[in-house]
Amino acid sequence: QDESEPGRIRISGPMLASGYRLRPDLDAVTFIDGQLETQDVGRLDNAGLLHVLGRLDDVVIVGGVNVALSAVESVVRHHQDVAQVAVIDVQDDLWGSLPIACVVTKNSRTDRQVLTTELKSQVSERIGRAATPRLVVFLDQLPMLDSGKVDRITLRLDVARDIAAGRLAHPGVAH
Repeated sequence: QDESEPGRIRISGPMLASGYRLRPDLDAVTFIDGQLETQDVGRLDNAGLLHVLGRLDDVVIVGGVNVALSAVESVVRHHQDVAQVAVIDVQDDLWGSLPIACVVTKNSRTDRQVLTTELKSQVSERIGRAATPRLVVFLDQLPMLDSGKVDRITLRLDVARDIAAGRLAHPGVAH
């Protein structure tokens, strides 16, 4: 594959600011060699187009491979049987982080085993094996913040608690 590896996006050009007003402390970590270093991760494709994969705080390391959880979320979200999804990670001693897809289906009668297999396969094919969710958790609804965004902290805590209590299989086993 000739596409570039994902990395932090830097931008430059004649209209770029030269620094922060009255904040030289931020200049040293943001403006490097005349470029603005963003908190976004992307990769260039063979045609030279930039694909923004997510935020640095959204990228986890799975077995030495950078995985953008938002990219995994995007693949899962586009499945015809998925109404809502949030992809989180849990820490693992062997792998570092492990992606977990928390899914609300459009139809409660959806065959969860078939859907799990399809979702894992699609993510593996489109993004790579490291990005494949080690666990697909089915929920009636995602926990939400007042802002309308998914409450990822509550979701992580709930999933970690369910794994510790044995209500969910530990995702660290090979898939």
